[in-house]
Amino acid sequence: MLARLGMTAAALALAAGVALAGGAPIPIGEAFVLYPRRVPVAAWRARPDLQPFVVRARDGTALRGWIVTGTRPAAPWTLTFTGNAGTAQSMLGIALWFARRTGSTTVLWDYRGFGFSDGRPSIAATRDDALRVYDAVRRRSRGDLVLYGHSFGTTIATRVATARPIRALVLHAAPSSAAELIGAFRDRHLPAIMHRLRAFPTADVREDFDLVNEIRSVRAPTIVLHGTADAMIPFDEGRAVEAASGAAVKRFVALPGVTHPVIDYDTPGGDALVAFLAAI
Repeated sequence: MLARLGMTAAALALAAGVALAGGAPIPIGEAFVLYPRRVPVAAWRARPDLQPFVVRARDGTALRGWIVTGTRPAAPWTLTFTGNAGTAQSMLGIALWFARRTGSTTVLWDYRGFGFSDGRPSIAATRDDALRVYDAVRRRSRGDLVLYGHSFGTTIATRVATARPIRALVLHAAPSSAAELIGAFRDRHLPAIMHRLRAFPTADVREDFDLVNEIRSVRAPTIVLHGTADAMIPFDEGRAVEAASGAAVKRFVALPGVTHPVIDYDTPGGDALVAFLAAI
């Protein structure tokens, strides 16, 4: 992840130098935003302790994942959405945590072009794929799902929450908008001379990351968690997302000293998450 971010920063710096010299704005598309990481499909089949599943996207692309069985059969299932450079494999720890602490059977899946799944990365296609995965998992679980998203995954989870009935929405490290995210990245990771850079997101990036507007239509109980030391997505963006949520039942949880990666939730923040889900 850090190596890929370094490459992204270098590419942005080069583009910025050209743009500053010519006075032109720089479009930021999904090639700058998405950090796909592949995992051999053999590793997906090599876990007899997990239930593998495949969902076919609208265009036939195979989307692969795992089901982690919870300890409470009656508990709502949890469907997870990984962050950039994340995979079902890298999210297994959080799935095991949900299964243990909430009793929820938890579903991991890889976006197209990521992890075990086929295809090429695409924001627009992934937003549609997520609805198909949700529908398949809901049929299997026979009930509304809890959605859990981390970082980029919060944008996909929120998209599903606007289009399907859900039990609850859990967002960790949510960006408020593409403009805010790109501006924060520029100011934190590029030299001061580049802070004049006029970067603008392309339509697909702008639509996907516009959580402050998209979450206004979400009515399901919503909890937003954000690390106070997150250098990738500033803490105030998570606060803005929670404030904009249309849910009558919502909560913001600060994670003191936590940076950007998914953490072990055996913390006061994790306790708050368990209590929130138990109360809805």
